[in-house]
Amino acid sequence: MPQTVARQTDAWRGRGPTGPFRAGGAAAWGAALALVCLGVAPASAAKPEPIVIRSSSGLFTVRGQSLGHFRDTSTVNSSLVLLDPSFLAVTGENVRGALGRELGLPAGGGGRILIDLHPLRFESERILIHSIRTAEGWSYRLEMPDEVEAGRLLRALVEVLLMEFANRQAGDRPAELPPWLAPGLTAHLKSDALAALLLAPNRPVAANRTLGDPLEAIRLRLQGRPLLSVDEMNWPGPDQFEGARAEQYEASAHLFVRDLLRLRQGGECLRQTLTLLPGHLNWQTSFLAGFRPHFERLLDVEKWWSLAQIGFLGRDPEQTLSREESLKQLDETLYTPVQVRLSEGELPHESQVSLQTVLTEWPDKDLLPLLRAKVTRLAAASRRFSPETALVAEGYRAALERHLEARERTSTAAPPWSPFPLQGRALIEDTLRSLKAWDRKREQLWSAPAAGSLPRSGGTRGSSSRTGVPPSNRSR
Repeated sequence: MPQTVARQTDAWRGRGPTGPFRAGGAAAWGAALALVCLGVAPASAAKPEPIVIRSSSGLFTVRGQSLGHFRDTSTVNSSLVLLDPSFLAVTGENVRGALGRELGLPAGGGGRILIDLHPLRFESERILIHSIRTAEGWSYRLEMPDEVEAGRLLRALVEVLLMEFANRQAGDRPAELPPWLAPGLTAHLKSDALAALLLAPNRPVAANRTLGDPLEAIRLRLQGRPLLSVDEMNWPGPDQFEGARAEQYEASAHLFVRDLLRLRQGGECLRQTLTLLPGHLNWQTSFLAGFRPHFERLLDVEKWWSLAQIGFLGRDPEQTLSREESLKQLDETLYTPVQVRLSEGELPHESQVSLQTVLTEWPDKDLLPLLRAKVTRLAAASRRFSPETALVAEGYRAALERHLEARERTSTAAPPWSPFPLQGRALIEDTLRSLKAWDRKREQLWSAPAAGSLPRSGGTRGSSSRTGVPPSNRSR
């Protein structure tokens, strides 16, 4: 007789009252499976005896009592849905179909999922997800109350379906899902494919689809809090799943997953990530392999997420700076303060160094971290710039981003003072030309009337150019 192995984990770092919870329990699984196969209930079960329903694909088996036999549905807490075995089997198939269409998941070939319903014991009772390893592969058992919040149920179904697909080729060690994947993907499906899904008779999750801004739900859930960083989503703390912080995490994960899926072949990349999970000790390696067309390193993910946040937040008219203030801050971002000592015995004084200077004179060990910091700061600061200044800031950012990407592809790049490869010299010259063009546009903005618009790139204004003049030496 094959040995059954269970692994106890907690879903979504699951300490919150809103998340499912995975637990082990080989003996409980064996007993429950035997009962399902025999179609009988334990002696302690309430009468009438539970019914056993199998879904149309055979993936889900639901065991529990029919609503009509034991519960008056007219007095139910409006925040909860009552779970009938027959309706829950259909719901599981609907969620499986929506998830399969979103990620292109094949329908068959995996384990089986047993859902065991029991009467609600206490408020905010968790949903337990048991992962069971047998000789035939991985199977799953969900223990859940027959009254549950719709969002918690949907996330438990999404999570166990992701586990079922990821573990189809797994050995003794089950796949580790990214912590943001189940909550983010659930929220994404709820706002789109599952927006009108019924979980119980006459109890819709959402009465109407949102016809306005599709991101408004994310803004409402943030409640004025900032979006979380990639690290905060990857390594959530134990207090991240309580109250408003749980809403902040789910909203951030929602936008993160939504924007990943909007990348070119994003659904295919996410499916590939799930396929690779069992073969790696950590999910980050699988994620980078699955999204290789878009990200080479986690730093690339952080830069992409920074830009995605700017696009989501948009421009707040009340916090947008004037053109002059925007240009001042742009100058401060572009120039780098350094300590200069003109003679050996003289005290150092601060000076401002241009991008062109650092590109041609600084060694890579100092240059590359500085350019990465400039790219991040330009992306963040431009959200408050006037529109015409933001356009110029984006030009600088794109030029530096292209330079960094090319540098990182060239592992043999030498420091500026050594014989530099021809490709490296050409790269620097190309970046310098681009920066010079954006310098001209920035100077045109300084000299243009306050109500003027951004001049054409080929035009000239004024009798002299101040290109390269550091902020401290400008005359306003």
